[in-house]
Amino acid sequence: MVLKALLTYLVQPALWVAIATVIYLYFRRLKLERKQFRIAIEKDFYEGRTFLKTGLLLGGIGTLLTFILGLTLTTKMVYAYEAVTIVSLLLGGGAFSFYAILLTGGVALYLNPGQSGSIMASAFLVLAILYLLGRLFLASSKQVAHFFPLVKNGQRGRRVATYRWREMAVAPILVLIPGNEIQGIFAWWPVINLGQSSYSLFFLPLLVTAGMQILKQDSKEALIFYQKQTEVLLLLTVVVAIMALIWPVSAPYGLGFMGLVSIISWLLERRKDHQANNWYVETTEGVRVLAVRKDTPAAKMGLQAGDIILECNKVPVSNEKNLYAALQENSAYCRLRVKTYAGDLRAVGSAIYADSPHEIGLVLFQDEF
Repeated sequence: MVLKALLTYLVQPALWVAIATVIYLYFRRLKLERKQFRIAIEKDFYEGRTFLKTGLLLGGIGTLLTFILGLTLTTKMVYAYEAVTIVSLLLGGGAFSFYAILLTGGVALYLNPGQSGSIMASAFLVLAILYLLGRLFLASSKQVAHFFPLVKNGQRGRRVATYRWREMAVAPILVLIPGNEIQGIFAWWPVINLGQSSYSLFFLPLLVTAGMQILKQDSKEALIFYQKQTEVLLLLTVVVAIMALIWPVSAPYGLGFMGLVSIISWLLERRKDHQANNWYVETTEGVRVLAVRKDTPAAKMGLQAGDIILECNKVPVSNEKNLYAALQENSAYCRLRVKTYAGDLRAVGSAIYADSPHEIGLVLFQDEF
């Protein structure tokens, strides 16, 4: 019966829209990278791997929790959540998925006034907890290498890089739907009987997204702040959900409170980035590193986004052409003098590909012709 319920998960429209969105975001990223840097920084479809791995992990944890709590939703609320989630995917690539959960909880209050609506709103607060657990997992397991640059024109005629990261997953969360309404439409749909009541088994496709954009912060510091913000949101949502489960009448206030706190959290995130005092800007002091491709000589040297290469093989460099010309000075080994994003000076070196010194693994501002 559970296996049959899992198979019904595969017909959920929100799941397939999310899969299509992940594939679209992957090819869009490759297209932008090749347009701006002539190469794909990361060809690996890591977005799809994360989508699958995180979805299955969170689905297992979430199903255990919802089964213990006996989480129930009506078919109308399932339809409402999937509709709002699909709109979130189409309009913002899933960026508003947390608000989609809270909004659907509000819809539950509107369609089910009184005690039943408050109880159902409490269920969506539980789903919000699962969402934040998934977001925290995505952020905690994230490598800074997955912040990808986009170049735009800045002030004073110099180009500036911004860094973006976004990933998502869809977790199959088991919920119970009172009655056998679904079985009346699909005779094969699994139904269980608990005492005098019947429930349809339903795996809800819970969309989880994580991402951010930075202009002036160090990506590691920005990610740590994002994790802390998510932890605070998670703790507050747990407190609000417990209160709602004990006093269902507090559920609508809990939904509104978490929506407000989430907006404040986002504003604080943007404020922190705005107050940072460094930019990933094109410079005449040397050659700015925008990204480093993994498993390359540049990665072995520990170069990171934001570093400025001042010298290559003891030759001062000021642009991409200078740098690759200097690499020819030594066909087997590369020595660099680097100024880090924090302003520290250091010397690094590594063996390079003798027949292809241009494949050192650096992503730079492209020379303009």
